[in-house]
Amino acid sequence: MNNIANPKIKILFVAPSLDAGGAEKFLLDLIANLNKQEFAIKLVLFSHAGFFVDKIAPHVEVKIIKKRFKIDLLNFCRLYYFIKKNKPDIIHTQLGGDVYGRLIAKMIGVRTVVSTEVGINENESFPMRLIKIFAARFATRIVGVSEAVCRDVVKRYLVAAERVSVIYNGLDVARFSSVAKKNKISEKIIFGGLGRLAPEKNWPTLLRAIAIMKNKNIECLIGGSGEMESELKTLVLDLGLKKQVIFLGLVSDVPAFMSRLDFFVLPSQREAFGIVLIEAGALGLPVIAAAVGGIVEVIKDNETGFLFNPRSTADLAEKLDYVVDNIASAEIKNLGLNLQNFVRDNFDIKSIAVKYENLYKELHGRKD
Repeated sequence: MNNIANPKIKILFVAPSLDAGGAEKFLLDLIANLNKQEFAIKLVLFSHAGFFVDKIAPHVEVKIIKKRFKIDLLNFCRLYYFIKKNKPDIIHTQLGGDVYGRLIAKMIGVRTVVSTEVGINENESFPMRLIKIFAARFATRIVGVSEAVCRDVVKRYLVAAERVSVIYNGLDVARFSSVAKKNKISEKIIFGGLGRLAPEKNWPTLLRAIAIMKNKNIECLIGGSGEMESELKTLVLDLGLKKQVIFLGLVSDVPAFMSRLDFFVLPSQREAFGIVLIEAGALGLPVIAAAVGGIVEVIKDNETGFLFNPRSTADLAEKLDYVVDNIASAEIKNLGLNLQNFVRDNFDIKSIAVKYENLYKELHGRKD
């Protein structure tokens, strides 16, 4: 029980929006699972609301400060006064809230700033990198969602390794486990991918791999939306894959999407973690994934899935054919079961939330 001598720790999450995406869904799940008896939590979104805002509203007070254009000083001032008025003990920045949140914390004297880094920013502009190097000085602790992200933070933003910790993303394992997995292999093997239709997700390599597969009795479902949608649909027509590849658009029910598949594919050129991997794993799906970034911390080749070279269409096609041809084998089934057990043991949102709670209390100086 909390009392006057041991009040709740006030945490203010700062993010631009809650658009549809794995990192945004994780933020929703994290806030929902934090102990409200120990922490008083608020969320401020300084750009716009986003896809998940209605889902997070029952769990936390949300303030939306709409941004009118890219550099909006009025927006910054409104965020500054909101944070100053609320007097948080800890500011937790995420999803692009790092620069604003860290600078304002420094300006108003908030001593504890936690920042979660969810990406490996290889294409970041040099001016933005300089800004983030400067702003990183004001973060008490930077949390990377994988070891790969932590290494990138240390190298890219010149942050001392002792100020960086890894806490993996998590998900509600029970929500996925309660969904009935496809339990019968049909004549046509169905596999798929899920994510933004953006260059870093490497969808063209997947489509070209499908085009040279030996086994044509397949169907690929691709869930997501983004700037490459028109280009990818044109490529499907050019490759003669209209009967094999189906674009589903934005997927709101991920467990239902996964339950339609015989196996899952993640072809990304770069991936900080890949929360869709643990979503697929929670259902026990076999996985083929690119050997990049944080993916290799989840998928161990020939143990919890198959890895492929994201620059090699032939390598991916070979792996696709192998899984399709052996989908009913004990080998492929065991890959899915191994991944499912790994996800249950390491990525349940309840245990991930406890790790964040312990970090907050450590940095705030509270001992239980």
